[in-house]
Amino acid sequence: MDRSVQFVFNGFLNLSATQRQELLREVNQFYNDNQRVQASKAEEFRVVLGPLSSGCVCCGR
Repeated sequence: MDRSVQFVFNGFLNLSATQRQELLREVNQFYNDNQRVQASKAEEFRVVLGPLSSGCVCCGR
């Protein structure tokens, strides 16, 4: 398993069952969207998290 995938999967395992379900719904919806909507959601997510720094490689904070 790729190191980045391991990192994200570890985060997934630390979520509650409800949070895991919510994340899976969001990921599935993301893959069902067209590319334009995916790009829009990705940009919205970056804006919500704020500016990137040298901190967390997963969320960019």
